[in-house]
Amino acid sequence: MQKWSYVLTALDGTPTGEILNASNRSLSLGLSRGATASFQIRAQNPRLLDLYQQDNLLQVWQDSTLRFWGPVVSANYATQEDGSDPTIAVNAASPAWRLANRLAGKSGSGTLYEGDKAGTAKKIIDATNTESDTGIKTVSVESGSLGTYTAGPYKPVLECLSELAHGLDGFDWYLRPITGTAGKIAEFVAGPVIGGKQVDTVFEYGVGRHNIRSMTFIRDLGTVMNRAYHIPDEGADSPGATVVSKE
Repeated sequence: MQKWSYVLTALDGTPTGEILNASNRSLSLGLSRGATASFQIRAQNPRLLDLYQQDNLLQVWQDSTLRFWGPVVSANYATQEDGSDPTIAVNAASPAWRLANRLAGKSGSGTLYEGDKAGTAKKIIDATNTESDTGIKTVSVESGSLGTYTAGPYKPVLECLSELAHGLDGFDWYLRPITGTAGKIAEFVAGPVIGGKQVDTVFEYGVGRHNIRSMTFIRDLGTVMNRAYHIPDEGADSPGATVVSKE
């Protein structure tokens, strides 16, 4: 049985303590978007004062593997009408939350970037770190797709990353939690495609090895289309622009 641990740390990474006796624990990891984690505790929990007396980071461990590390963004204390113990609902986000609240291209015309799209995303994060560190480490990344991009004017950094990654010639990215690098809690990872199909994967429900706890099945037409169009960054009306479509 794998053990999942939720641990509070100070902003410098010093462990404050594990969150014990928590309920409604949740972890959402995504591709090309930020990750989130949450839990709920009662007011008697020994970590209560830590949540309100200082800024915190939350780590989520799967056995010895760090799956998440990011700032605690809210701790909501709520009393109960029936007189039962008050509860505190805690929400944390990956450092992508910081990118959503930082601005790129802070001038009237924004900042122009040219070259590999994933490399441009790295440059935007680097520029943001130079102004004030986000806790995100960057390394050389490539998507294999070239283009020009204007960051801004005054546009959230996370929105810039989403625009660069979007499209048929975009890229995948995520923030990988890391330890052992002073001041950094995640590394920006990007590439043409991250992950792959596992055609021989089998999931069981209710019998056998019980390798999932619950399941849902949804049929949703909200993301279907008859034909998709990709318009180059410079616009469909620019000289030499080629609009690609696929049914």
